[in-house]
Amino acid sequence: CSSDLGIMNLIGVDPGHTHSAYCVLDAANNKPVAWGYEENAMLLGMLQSGAVGGQKLLLEMVACYGMAVGRETFQTVRWVGRFEQAWLESRRGEVVLVERPDIKLVLCGSRAAKDPNVRQALIDRWGGDSVGPGHPSRPDAGHARASAAGHPLTRPG
Repeated sequence: CSSDLGIMNLIGVDPGHTHSAYCVLDAANNKPVAWGYEENAMLLGMLQSGAVGGQKLLLEMVACYGMAVGRETFQTVRWVGRFEQAWLESRRGEVVLVERPDIKLVLCGSRAAKDPNVRQALIDRWGGDSVGPGHPSRPDAGHARASAAGHPLTRPG
C-alpha cells in the first residue's frame, strides 16, 4: 500500500520477553492483511528491513498496574524500546505507544474489559477464530490485532 494514495497500514505489536506478535491492519478497509508470532530478533529485523509494511507502528506498552513485576517484564520493556528505535530509524512513519486499558476502551467501551471481551470484540469485527484470537497456542496474536484495532483510525462506522 502506498501512503501517496491515502491508504494507511497500521502495524500492531504485542511485545513479549522472547517472542512478539504482530498484525498488519489495512486501515482503509479495517481488515487484517498479515499477522504472525516471531522471535523478537526476527521481528526486529522485519521492522528494520520493511518486510512488515506500514506507515504507523502501534506498540503495546507495559503499564503499571500496582503489582510487582519480574525479569520478563523488564526484558519486554527493553524490546519495546528496540522495536521503537528500529522503526524510527527506518523513517517509515510514526510510533504510537498504546496501553492495554486504552485498547479495551476502543474495542469494548470499557477499560475494565477482560481479555475474553477483547477476543469477542475481535471475532465480532472480523469473523471466526482464525482471524479474531490467533492460533490457540499463541494468544498474543490476538493482542497484536487488538493493538492495531484499538487505534482511532480503525473504529467502525
